[in-house]
Amino acid sequence: MESKLNNSILKSTFNIINEAEMLFIQKWREMFFFKTINTYQVKLRNTHSILEEVKEVLEYIKKDIISPSNIHELIAECRKHLEKDICLRKHYPDLLNSLLRGLKGIKKNDTQKSDTLRLEYRLKYSLNIISSSYLDLIIGELENSITSNDLTNIEYLTDVLGTELINNGWSSRSLHRLVKVFFLNNKQPFNNKWTEFKRAIKSKRGIFHCHYKLDQNQNVENLLHAGLSVVSGSEILSSFNNVDPNHFDINACYIQNTSDAYIEDIHSAVNISANNLFEKISLLSYYEIPTTQFTHCVVIMPDEERVTSYELRSKELIYDSIDSGSIETTKEIFSNISIDSETKNRLNTFFRQYNLSVESLSVETTYTNLWTAIESLLVTGHYETNIEHIKKIVPSILCSRYIQRILKNFLYDCKRAGVIISNNGTLLNIHDPSLDDLESLFDMLTAPSISSGIISGISDYILLTKRCQEIISALENSKTLYDFISNHFKTTSWHIQRIYRIRNNLVHAAFVERDINLIIDHLNFYIRSTISVLIDRLHGFQFNNLGEIFMAIEDNYFSLIAVLDENIKNSNRGNFLPYDKDLIFKGPIFI
Repeated sequence: MESKLNNSILKSTFNIINEAEMLFIQKWREMFFFKTINTYQVKLRNTHSILEEVKEVLEYIKKDIISPSNIHELIAECRKHLEKDICLRKHYPDLLNSLLRGLKGIKKNDTQKSDTLRLEYRLKYSLNIISSSYLDLIIGELENSITSNDLTNIEYLTDVLGTELINNGWSSRSLHRLVKVFFLNNKQPFNNKWTEFKRAIKSKRGIFHCHYKLDQNQNVENLLHAGLSVVSGSEILSSFNNVDPNHFDINACYIQNTSDAYIEDIHSAVNISANNLFEKISLLSYYEIPTTQFTHCVVIMPDEERVTSYELRSKELIYDSIDSGSIETTKEIFSNISIDSETKNRLNTFFRQYNLSVESLSVETTYTNLWTAIESLLVTGHYETNIEHIKKIVPSILCSRYIQRILKNFLYDCKRAGVIISNNGTLLNIHDPSLDDLESLFDMLTAPSISSGIISGISDYILLTKRCQEIISALENSKTLYDFISNHFKTTSWHIQRIYRIRNNLVHAAFVERDINLIIDHLNFYIRSTISVLIDRLHGFQFNNLGEIFMAIEDNYFSLIAVLDENIKNSNRGNFLPYDKDLIFKGPIFI
């Protein structure tokens, strides 16, 4: 979550009066904040988008592009969204029940055309009903929840709204900006701000004219052969009489192209334009024709009056900072003679492939190189298929320290909220928490008499308060911890299957998903989390090859789940047994 959004600041500075309004603003900014951890970012799918996804996958199955096995997990994920959907439950209850009854998997080895057709027809008519009204339903229900101070529904509906807008083509950066523009800019009443915000997110699309200035020695004829449009600065000013001429050099030449995006979303507009440009530059690169290295794009907005110089930021795939100690640890592994050569070769190949993804100009090559990097690292042959390796190893890695990561993030959020946490007079480090700090926080959150004091101490940030209550509930007993961790494993596995399917569509059918940038962020997070743990295991444990580590990590996760499951079975009804905290901080095998 973000700093300087405490309840008291929102009230005194921006006239945000009640907790419902505050929660919406805090949640929205957190979802699209670049420092937010993966767990709390905007979700990849909601009911509407996953129904569309199931329909698309069915079409691929009918055409024998992918196998029916792809549909099973997707349907399970779809049912999960449907079961939680507040909007459909209220406005289309009969349709919701029909979908839940009808969403059945297709047999892996005995695909019936009739099964596929029934599911396809049901999805098509359902989407015909839902698609045109779903955005309005979300906005209406969110507005009602804010008015009635329903904090639980506000969190859920804010999530769903963010996902809907992303899937409609908005960029995360523009959505993050909108709340600042409309809610954190003046002291008008919340209702006035809300009206303007609704107008913005329902705005029409427009044409953005994007211009890239060429070096003086650039061969224009080669650019024209590649299908690029080149115009002079004077020609641009002649075509757009109302723009500020100071943005253009009349003696220079510019590559000009257009992109269609929401009129409040310049980030998507430039991203679309730049990807289109880089595709054509790739053709020139193949023939070894040098091109200008662009740093800025001059954008004429859809009203054809406003102009802005947009900095083309270098691609940043890093989700957290890297310290010199991590680099030294990696170097020590390569110089360690006890680690086998195959493992070192795999690591070298991984780093080369990852570097290619960073240097790639287009999102397509970034995506495929990232996937190749993780395959080269994890596929050893101990499972029958490549995807099975990744779906077993990556979720196990992410779950092994999931609770620690949630606790650490909570302390970071306390820092951003300006809150100090102490245990028996000893301050916990909220800037760079140690393992001891995390254990102390765990002890405090699992002791009701102490956790209530923590909640009181963070009451000036309603989202942080609710987050603390969620963590306390997750840590309560063996059943709650089992549900929390196993749900994370399942969700991660679903996402990896989706990422693999999108990769195949890209490679085999040249189809690019609209939200591919968000998908890339998730894939990058999975990769960096995985390599971080593997480097740590090779350095700190008695392993000399990756295969041993993979099996140990998988066994560690499934042993944890088995211990919790046994505790649940041995519990009295309604009174679940506690668990040993060493499961979290040491693991059944290791952590």
